[in-house]
Amino acid sequence: YQDLDSLISVMERECGATSTVSFFDDVQFYSEQETLKKAAIVLAGRRPAVSELNAVAAGGEDSLRVTIRNMMQGERFERFLSETANNHFLSTGLSGGSNRYPVASDYPKVDDIANNTERAIFRAAVQQEPLQLLQYIIRNERPYTEILTADYTVVNPVLASIYEADVPGGFDNEMDNSEWRKATIPEMLRFGRIYPHAGVLTTHAWRQRFPTTASNRNRQRAKMVLLQFLGVNLEALAQRPQVSESPFLVPTLEDPACTSCHNIMDPVAGAFQNWANLNRYRRFSANTTALPSSYRGNNYPKDADGNAYYQRGDNWFRDVLPPGFNGVLAPGGHEGNEAALQWLGQEMAKDNRFSMGAVHFWYHGLFGEKVLTSPGDSSAADYQKRLNAFNAQDKIFREIAARFPDDRGHGAYNVKDLLVDLITSQWFRASGIAE
Repeated sequence: YQDLDSLISVMERECGATSTVSFFDDVQFYSEQETLKKAAIVLAGRRPAVSELNAVAAGGEDSLRVTIRNMMQGERFERFLSETANNHFLSTGLSGGSNRYPVASDYPKVDDIANNTERAIFRAAVQQEPLQLLQYIIRNERPYTEILTADYTVVNPVLASIYEADVPGGFDNEMDNSEWRKATIPEMLRFGRIYPHAGVLTTHAWRQRFPTTASNRNRQRAKMVLLQFLGVNLEALAQRPQVSESPFLVPTLEDPACTSCHNIMDPVAGAFQNWANLNRYRRFSANTTALPSSYRGNNYPKDADGNAYYQRGDNWFRDVLPPGFNGVLAPGGHEGNEAALQWLGQEMAKDNRFSMGAVHFWYHGLFGEKVLTSPGDSSAADYQKRLNAFNAQDKIFREIAARFPDDRGHGAYNVKDLLVDLITSQWFRASGIAE
């Protein structure tokens, strides 16, 4: 796709004079067979077989869709899935000391790791867990909503041992750490009961790649979950204000310059309430809360009436909006809920924006670039052509997103169906401008 930028630039120039002109007027498109060749390289890492080309030549568009879908299997396709996911989750970049990985106070068998070689194998498995979970969902034609809602994870033999996971059917080869199986974690020592699985959100590597601090309060995690799964870019909503100049006691709650983002972000951050810094579950006050001592202590600033924000039994900050999503409060409010993250995953998966978020996520995998954004400066010389390009892409994306919840024979929210839609779209198949 090294020529994609130049092609879009030409298309913008040709279609930029007026918004009433179709963005794709005078655009040439790849034939079904040419489209298949592009798709085969991206998805399967090969040229299409003669039989595949002949089938498409004889069957046209319908055969093209079927043939592309049939390419979505095997090692090369799963590498495409992992590379796409890792470009978002960044999990293979997890680094640092032992405290950045699961620890023995949560999983006692961590102490059984005997040497650096075993430790490296364990850490690599932790990094792979969110990527392998995504692969499992897509390979088995499960609904993509499970990326946020799955009440299970996947493990290889080393993770199964450390997590003391329940792996139905076990492994074909206990020595093969490339073998991944669906599993649940019956008990995390600190949690004391069944692990609260919520898809990728409760994999250690995903949370650790987007860590929190006592002052950040899970806001980075909220920002990333909204971007990766709803396509909502909080940074594009408003210019970052100068909080130091705010006249308000709690700017994130009261200052209009702050609330445009924080009213969206902070309730979502609250759903991560049980996971403190260093990615530990309710690690403070005898394992009853994730709230840091700096907030619970007497030296923390008081509210406008001179009262402490913290109240005994709380598990979320009272100088922040209560946990919730899209105007709906999470069960438990500031006092908290052990299943808060599971609740968030369910709510986000029901949101209409989830389908568009999936389109954005997988567009990046196919095209290797970010989606276009609506231009903000209407006085800019290139405003109209950029607006036309955005509108054309957005129209295609909305049409694809509208079909994503439909069961077209392989189940609703099927990523393979979505990939076929993206590949057969005008955006993928545009080849140049007619002379």
